[in-house]
Amino acid sequence: MEQRNKPATRRYRTSYWSHLQDRENRLPEGLARHLRDLARPAQIAFERLMSRHNGEPIGIECKVEQRDAWAFVLPNVSGPDPYRIQYFDRTGFISHRCCADLVRAVEEMIVDGYRREDTGALDRCASTPEWRIGQLRAAVVQRHLEGLISYQTMMQELISIAA
Repeated sequence: MEQRNKPATRRYRTSYWSHLQDRENRLPEGLARHLRDLARPAQIAFERLMSRHNGEPIGIECKVEQRDAWAFVLPNVSGPDPYRIQYFDRTGFISHRCCADLVRAVEEMIVDGYRREDTGALDRCASTPEWRIGQLRAAVVQRHLEGLISYQTMMQELISIAA
């Protein structure tokens, strides 16, 4: 039976894991083991996500374990950095962070705790009443930030939106 050579599987490492590997021989064994134990969950999640998506997990929603919140990496269209980590929960988009490269963005998302793939999370959340209410509230806050309404008006409108 003929055996084919498989191409080498690319290994993806977080910058922290690489840093540990480079300095491991200069650290006391107990400290090195402790630091590896701390870094291992993020390293495993990073390698799994990057490998599963051939180094380009753009748009792959990942969930944080502690609460109903998700994040994904996408191209950034609103600033100088080319990639953005977009965070959201059941009520809408909650924040974002921009990064100079894709690998760094994915690594930061993983280190922030967003490690479990949850395909379709954004679509599921965006079709709920909680999301609709969250978007209404976000629009009111945005109008205040743009100077279109006063703080008092913003607060009155936020209170009037059904919870």
